[in-house]
Amino acid sequence: VLIRVEDSYAAFAQLLEMASASMALPRTVHASAVISASAQVHDDVYIGPLVVIEDGAVIGAGCEIHAHATVGRNVKIGENSTLHSGVKVLDNCIIGKKCIVQAGAIIGSDGFGFAPQAGDGYTKVPQTGNVVLHDSCEIGAATTIDRATLGSTVIGEGVKLDNQIQV
Repeated sequence: VLIRVEDSYAAFAQLLEMASASMALPRTVHASAVISASAQVHDDVYIGPLVVIEDGAVIGAGCEIHAHATVGRNVKIGENSTLHSGVKVLDNCIIGKKCIVQAGAIIGSDGFGFAPQAGDGYTKVPQTGNVVLHDSCEIGAATTIDRATLGSTVIGEGVKLDNQIQV
């Protein structure tokens, strides 16, 4: 049988997507997950073992949060986003819809800010901002995106970052 398509790579991706749908995770919350009473977690989610979801977090419909992931205070995660094992999304960050954050990535860690002082020292500059990932982003494994000193570190819609990048 010969099947003709205009874009064979796109057709191949579509076939793999259909095949992977049969491996969908159950919509459950693992008994070992720790979820704050003030968090808002949609019923249609997968929350894996040893996940921590802190105060004020909002998790949208269709999300998957895999084992050992941490969702900080006041984090917002849009519909159908996936956090793979060991992901850390720190306080006040925003993850859009249909985002994928691969294993071990850290979103919203402390930025590198030090003010030189007269003489021999540095003063740490507090990093008080956050990170905003717009819709349909994919962040590679072990990637770190630091929060801004003020305001937001913004990753635009549809951006794809490979593994082990530091922003």
